[in-house]
Amino acid sequence: MRSATLFLIAILTPCAALCWMAWRSMKDEAREIQNQRTAFYQQAADNAARTAGEFVAGQLRTFRETVDRLLAAESPAELRSHFHQSIRNAWPLAEAGLVLDTASGRLLPQTEPSEPLVTAFVAREGWFFQEEPQMFFLEITSPDPSSIQKRPKLAVRSEKTAGEHSIADALEELAHDATPPARVESAPATAAAPAPPKAVAEESPRSVALAQKDRTGAQSQVKPVRTTLAAFIARDEAGVASVPRDNGLFTFIWYRPPDLPGITFAAAIEPPALRAALAWHQPITAPDDDTCLAVLDHLGQPAAQWTTGAAFTPDSWTSPLTAREIGAALPRWEAAVFLRDPAVFTKAASGARWRLGIIVTASILVAITGALFILRDARRSARDARLKTDFVSNVSHELKTPLTSIRMFSDLLGSNPAAPPEKTKRYAEVIATEAARLTRLINNVLNFSRMEGGREELQTAPLDLRALTLETVEHIRPQLERDGFAIHVALPEDAVMIKGDADALSQVLLNLLSNAGKYGHNENGPHEITVSLAAGELVTLSVADRGPGVPRGQERRIFEKFQRAHNTLASGTAGSGLGLTIARRLVEAHGGKLEYSPRDGGGAQFSMNLPAN
Repeated sequence: MRSATLFLIAILTPCAALCWMAWRSMKDEAREIQNQRTAFYQQAADNAARTAGEFVAGQLRTFRETVDRLLAAESPAELRSHFHQSIRNAWPLAEAGLVLDTASGRLLPQTEPSEPLVTAFVAREGWFFQEEPQMFFLEITSPDPSSIQKRPKLAVRSEKTAGEHSIADALEELAHDATPPARVESAPATAAAPAPPKAVAEESPRSVALAQKDRTGAQSQVKPVRTTLAAFIARDEAGVASVPRDNGLFTFIWYRPPDLPGITFAAAIEPPALRAALAWHQPITAPDDDTCLAVLDHLGQPAAQWTTGAAFTPDSWTSPLTAREIGAALPRWEAAVFLRDPAVFTKAASGARWRLGIIVTASILVAITGALFILRDARRSARDARLKTDFVSNVSHELKTPLTSIRMFSDLLGSNPAAPPEKTKRYAEVIATEAARLTRLINNVLNFSRMEGGREELQTAPLDLRALTLETVEHIRPQLERDGFAIHVALPEDAVMIKGDADALSQVLLNLLSNAGKYGHNENGPHEITVSLAAGELVTLSVADRGPGVPRGQERRIFEKFQRAHNTLASGTAGSGLGLTIARRLVEAHGGKLEYSPRDGGGAQFSMNLPAN
């Protein structure tokens, strides 16, 4: 009990406290899972926004390379005359190819058949080419230092009209605008992206942006700048200007070759072609099977989407889980992550809760099982201690009884040397019987000690079990007959040969006969003991009596050490509780079995089954 109590205090109580704390932390665990997955999805949206911005910046580089390639194939005058047709053939994203005068920003005419198409485009999109300042979203390319040295300095009129503000002047005006106060920022659109190679870094765009609130309420870093078309194409050699419209996005790319400072080549990007190219952009993928990654336009409608499973069609595209603006190249466009199932976080938290619950439950069960094993062991130790105490008492009593008898009859023989021969013989028989009894007890104790210490050794040899049985029965017969038992022996006529230790098997038979003599009394029937031997595939030696037998439920326990089926004080029968334990171990050491079974007609029967020789 002391061990079990210490276990409860030292292990089970802290374990219960930890389990309680674990259950309390399940809500925090669910919240942490949601935060981690949301952060993961936000990173996916950030990467997609950066990749989409790099894609548009890549189109700017492609446009520049295309123009340079066209200029290498023909003269500037020839290319200028039919630039619309040439750029549309060489670069599929172009909706219209334009040639502008760098200083004034005016369109330069082209020859047939380009001119009618350009005229139609300008008539449709003439608002873009107004000389009055307008609101543009700009991504402009940092000029190449080597090209700046080659490029002649632009002539700028000293008197500036309202339509000729430079970008710097526009930014300065915005910075001093008092209603509302504004913060002007000039940062790379792809600042979060890894540093590109040197050749690309020289062309990386920088965004002209001003903080404002976007449509979802988040802080936006993209705001239009009020300037003119002539101002920004005169200031920067290349860039992208975008204006969201009700029917889509108007995107304008320009490039001024370093050796042609007076001419700027430009193109309007066709929105459907831009959407199709963005949808097939391979580096963008959905983060997992539970989500859809989409690029939403300025109206909140999907321009492209990526999933790892079936197509995703939500009821509304206006409520993404996470989103990130793409930048000035695609103003007010966002890369957004949508959940296929809004309960995905609940399911993930539920799975974590179940796993934690299983761990907690398993811990509790392990602790309870350990407590039960310790309690059982403690009870067994206490029982063994009690049985050992009873064993010492019983052995002391059994040692005292034969010693007392031997001493008493020895004194009688010594004090009366002229006693009649029949008395002398009877006294000598009693002394011999008690000495044999004392010898069996001492042998049991010694054998048990050797067995517990693993020092048991058998001296096996071929022997006749029939002769050994007859000799052993005749050795103990006088004692059993004096106690009122009739001994019946049923032995085969021929010898029964086995291989075994004669002393060990004789002790087994003596223990069984001694038990029969102790517990085989029958108040209402005959006192008899039957010893039988049968030979076959197994050699079976049985000892049966007509006593009360073994109480129900005690059939297996009687073979345990120190265990006795009858209470010593109640029955008045002395014993050590080791006879059957030693007998079974000795029989098993011979490769056999010692079994108990109720005897037909009442009584107990112990059968020793040994392999035949």
